[in-house]
Amino acid sequence: MSAVRFVMLGGFLGAGKTTTIARLANAYQGQGLRVGIVTN
Repeated sequence: MSAVRFVMLGGFLGAGKTTTIARLANAYQGQGLRVGIVTN
C-alpha cells in the first residue's frame, strides 16, 4: 500500500480556492495520480 498524501487549502471568501483546487486536481490527474476532494 502506498502512502496517502493530502493538501489542505483555506482562505477568505472569493480568494480562488475552488479554482486553485480544480487546477491542482487536473494537474495531479494528468500525472496519473488519483484525486479526491472533500468540501464543506
